[in-house]
Amino acid sequence: ADYSPYVEFRPAFRPALSVEGRELCVGGLTFGSERSATLLSGLPAADGRTLKSEETVPIDFADRPPYVGFKGAGVILPREDADGLPIETVNVDEVEVTVARVNDRALAFKSISQGRTNAQGSYGYTWGEDNPDDVQETLFTGRMPIANEQNAPVISVFPLQDVVGPLEPGAYYVTVKDAADLSSAEQPPASSSRWIMMTDLAITAYEGGNGLDITLRSLQDGRPVPDTTVQLVARNNDILAEGRTNEVGRIAFDAPITNGQGNMEPKLILAYSAKGELAVLDLTRAPVDLSEYAVGGRRMSGDIDAYMYTERGIYRPGETVRLTALLRDHTGKAIEDRSGNLVIYRPNGLVAEKIRFDDPEGSAVVEGYELAKGASRGQWRATVEMDGVSGTSGSVSFSVEDFVPQRIAVDLDTDEETPILLGGTRAVEVASRFLYGAPGAGLTVKSEARIEAQANPFPAFKGFKFGRHDENFRERILEMDDRTTDGAGVTTVTLAPGNAGSNAGVPLRINTVVSVLEPGGRAVTESVRIPYRPERLYVGLKPGFEYSVEEGQDAAYEVVAMNEKGQAIAQRLNWKLLAIDYHYDWYRDGDRWRWRRSRTVTKVNEGIVTTPEGGSAEIRVSGLDWGSHELVVEGTDANASAASSDDFYVGWGGGVSEDGAEAPDRVRIIGPEKAPSAGQSADITIVPPYEGQAQVVVATDRILSVQNFSVSEQGTNVTLPVTDEWGEGAYVMVSVYTERDPILRAKPRRAVGVTHIPVDMGERTFELTLNAPEIARPVGEQVVEVEFDGGPREPVFLTLAAVDEGILSLTKFKSPDPVSYYYGKKALGVEMYDDYGRLLDPNMGLPAEVRSGGDQLGGEGLSVVPVKSVALFSGLVDVGRSGKTKVRLELPEFNGELRLMAVAWSRSGLGSAEASMIVREKAPSDLIMPRFLAPGDEAQITASIDNVEVGPGAFTAEITADGPVDVADGKLTRSLATGVRADVPVRVDATSEGISTVRLVVSGPNDFETERSYQIQTRSPYLPVTRISRALMEPGDTYTVSADLLDGLVPGSASVSVGYSTLPMDPATLYASLDRYPYGCTEQTTSRALPLLYSEQLIAMGAPERRDDPKTRIQTAVNTLL
Repeated sequence: ADYSPYVEFRPAFRPALSVEGRELCVGGLTFGSERSATLLSGLPAADGRTLKSEETVPIDFADRPPYVGFKGAGVILPREDADGLPIETVNVDEVEVTVARVNDRALAFKSISQGRTNAQGSYGYTWGEDNPDDVQETLFTGRMPIANEQNAPVISVFPLQDVVGPLEPGAYYVTVKDAADLSSAEQPPASSSRWIMMTDLAITAYEGGNGLDITLRSLQDGRPVPDTTVQLVARNNDILAEGRTNEVGRIAFDAPITNGQGNMEPKLILAYSAKGELAVLDLTRAPVDLSEYAVGGRRMSGDIDAYMYTERGIYRPGETVRLTALLRDHTGKAIEDRSGNLVIYRPNGLVAEKIRFDDPEGSAVVEGYELAKGASRGQWRATVEMDGVSGTSGSVSFSVEDFVPQRIAVDLDTDEETPILLGGTRAVEVASRFLYGAPGAGLTVKSEARIEAQANPFPAFKGFKFGRHDENFRERILEMDDRTTDGAGVTTVTLAPGNAGSNAGVPLRINTVVSVLEPGGRAVTESVRIPYRPERLYVGLKPGFEYSVEEGQDAAYEVVAMNEKGQAIAQRLNWKLLAIDYHYDWYRDGDRWRWRRSRTVTKVNEGIVTTPEGGSAEIRVSGLDWGSHELVVEGTDANASAASSDDFYVGWGGGVSEDGAEAPDRVRIIGPEKAPSAGQSADITIVPPYEGQAQVVVATDRILSVQNFSVSEQGTNVTLPVTDEWGEGAYVMVSVYTERDPILRAKPRRAVGVTHIPVDMGERTFELTLNAPEIARPVGEQVVEVEFDGGPREPVFLTLAAVDEGILSLTKFKSPDPVSYYYGKKALGVEMYDDYGRLLDPNMGLPAEVRSGGDQLGGEGLSVVPVKSVALFSGLVDVGRSGKTKVRLELPEFNGELRLMAVAWSRSGLGSAEASMIVREKAPSDLIMPRFLAPGDEAQITASIDNVEVGPGAFTAEITADGPVDVADGKLTRSLATGVRADVPVRVDATSEGISTVRLVVSGPNDFETERSYQIQTRSPYLPVTRISRALMEPGDTYTVSADLLDGLVPGSASVSVGYSTLPMDPATLYASLDRYPYGCTEQTTSRALPLLYSEQLIAMGAPERRDDPKTRIQTAVNTLL
């Protein structure tokens, strides 16, 4: 409701009225004002009632409380041509200023921070490294008058340089407080403290794997400062290194000096000028934030960069993990004559085993690690640790679980490019196949779709943002009916979103998840994403600047109008530019002052723009003031609901981070169109936001080169030599510095840019071809031929693995690819440090006078799993220079698809390849079984016979079992045509605990015969129960065990021990019960193993001897626990 007609103010003014619950809030009141508000009769309430008679309320909005602080968040005050230190006050007539100095030799124990600001009546303290009290020397205490303006902020300049006199190396700590006489109830006064560095020296440092590269520069003109002392100081105040800058203001400290740990870790860089100035750069502060640039990728592990891989991602206890580690340097070339260890870690982080290697053949470590039968389930890890190198040089993770491989593959086919329109539908074809090559006919298909916002919806207009920046679309779920695949293993799922998402305001997509159930009921899932456009118009915005607009410069946006078909159309749009001001409103609550954050929105400009067909239009606004802004573009007429908005910041320094460091301006760097090779050159263009001095750094995980250039705002071309040290590519980091003008620009500017330049690695890449038959038969030798093309002419080594695709699919395992690992884009491994973002404005006016875990083991795993793992590995193959080799594999009993994965390497070259090979009988036959059973279970297993290649006729299957599993009716006969599969349920009963062997024998037309066997474990789902009966025996007495002790126990799981002892307890019986305890969590495993330490004494007391060695069983328990 509009309440303005029902409220009158005296004196009159135009308020901003709003309702919060039961309160009518009045905005726009000023401090120090007195008014009355009259609520007129008829004022409506939310429930429909009205005010019967008018009522007058006095409003007394008192003065703002006193405030004292520093203007700006910086700590560095330029010295030359400086007016002084800017101090901000509110309702303060005079301040007391205290200046103290902290000697340069004490700075290693302190942190040069923003200090603290306290309101009147509030206490605040600085602690630890921020507090200078124990090392400071007071230089000045005095008062400074303030030209106070009631309730308005006032900037006063304190002449710090005049007060401290001749400069001495050190930092200053300035405390300012309200000098008014306050009563004890009003104390303490408003105050603020700040560390200050007064200097014209600026330090820029780059830290990488080869140490620190430091440049000393003048804040006054931005030029390097030569012949100046620079020290590197440790946390314990030791001087780690010292030197003088060269003719271009640079000095470097090598990695052995900078890699100290603990108290010897580098803390500060100190620079001393001949004028007594000191510059300090704290290396424990966060480096310059470069996350807005494309600096991501793999991080190298150091001088030795090992690529580790396994042949698969998941194993069962008792299986062998095939580990391979290529030992290479940061450029991807092999290292020789080095030793180290393969270290295998359990899921709890403890070491399972260390495998020693010395100068391995081919600069590669190839080892097999056999998992213990009681290996902990979970995520394991293997690492390479090289002698003489701290940390790990490479790692790989793998899972240990009681898994069963997938049996089918699922493929989805649909139009993923053309969007679904409002009310439209889209068919998704689902094709399933068994991994041995037959179609997945007669399988159940379950589907679900999720409507969600689409990132980068129109590739031709990359970088445009659609919809309002402050709104998020809430996802919608579409549920669909189950389907069944036809004889070819195919069915169709139809997407029909209706009008869902029709008012989203952003381009959408439908993420469809399809699951096909195997004959045993397990789901195999795939997904597809389709664009969805339920609205007729989408408005997109793309800023013509990076993050912020320099104050005084134009704010430019590209605007595009897209229809539902993804076409850029001509469209008339309205736009408005808003200034957003966040401020704090103070108000009285009884006798206390409180504040709340307010958001004021002011329309700065508005207009109409028409986008052209096939392209974008531009909105350009000039003369924007410093602060936050928002651009809103809206459709017109029938498309009035379409809108887009974006927020941005005006001010050359960009935003301010939490630690007070302003973000730098950005330099645009344009790299070469074609990737150069080593030995060639790279031509780049530097386009800074202003003219200045540029420092160009080429870096990878280390600093490779540093050069200085003068650059213009129009752009400057620079040629850089590409060396072998660039490896697969290098980053070019450019920092541009300007001079300082005390009148026009009190703070010097600096801009930063980073780009990655890839290097062509074609001459160091092997192209591999794997020659294997499309279909092979199980149980026999199979030869795989590997051919090489390209790459360096050097001796080559190879590994080849052939693994069940059903195992690899469980973890979405990607084939080993050392080419992408070593030759792909790596993360920038160099950090940049400087303090330009912590500068204060020294020219704010004329100077005035004088901060458990728990049990990770769980229950004991299964002893056996029905399906055997198929994972074949060649080991290390010495190919030499022949260009081809043959690898022989022994295929086991198996029906499915093997993925062949080859990895090849030489001293400087790398290559990899993968291929598929189907292994099957002419009529693949299988039993699909649960992973385990419990005594008393009645279960159905599935006998599957797929007549893929045998002629039509009758197939006979006989299923038998040995052990505690009974097969109800194990003889089956089915007549199958070629290409037809039969899935027949067979009932089995689990009678007691134990391990059973189930056999499948199948015969069919044309003398077809096959036989397969499976092991399955039956174990109780219940915790064990111990029942004890005690009797006192006299000489000549007899004792009979009561049958009641066995009532209700699982058949096959019970055992009876009868013991006699002259002691109050029976150690022999207790020992026997612990020995057979079946569960395996941490407490139970420990309880079972601990008495084994005393096995000899227990046997002497009557406990039965065991065939296995107690030491072996204790070690097995330790392995399981750790």
